[in-house]
Amino acid sequence: MTDEPYLDKPPSKPQIEACWIAIEPYSIGANTYVGEFTHVGQNTTIGKFCSISNLCTIGAQKHNIAALTSFPFMEVLKNMPVLNTIIGSDVWIGCNSVIMAGVTVGHGAVIGAGAVVTKDVPPYAIAVGNPARVLKYRFSQDLIGLLLETAWWDLPADTIRSLPIRDPLACVAIIRGMDKQKSA
Repeated sequence: MTDEPYLDKPPSKPQIEACWIAIEPYSIGANTYVGEFTHVGQNTTIGKFCSISNLCTIGAQKHNIAALTSFPFMEVLKNMPVLNTIIGSDVWIGCNSVIMAGVTVGHGAVIGAGAVVTKDVPPYAIAVGNPARVLKYRFSQDLIGLLLETAWWDLPADTIRSLPIRDPLACVAIIRGMDKQKSA
């Protein structure tokens, strides 16, 4: 039993609030929630344990403003491919954020409220602003490497519940210990 109530009974399917919109194809990982009035564009992949706030746009397409009209006639008529947008696992996306199509947001990243993300965001970076820029990282580069190595989000829910989640370095040590036990 942890003091984190959402881990006591994790949902097996993504938690989707009312009034969100998604365009096929898309995928949303387990234990991820998407807030109200959020738009998930086609060819978007969202990882596990993500926290996506209200009023976000993920996978926003560009419009050609140099043409006769900004309406995407060519894209619609010619069935042009849509860029893939990838949101890693354990990503927090703040309210009113826009993530453009073709962008990859790395595992563990945080996108500040109101950010407009036009370029890839590295793992565990905190990106803010319009256009979004990396303000800082959640952890040291050494710890980021260790966390990425563990891919903790792929562990069984019972295992994650047992981890001291407020101490990432201790979590890494425990997960590494479990890996050593498996290989012994």
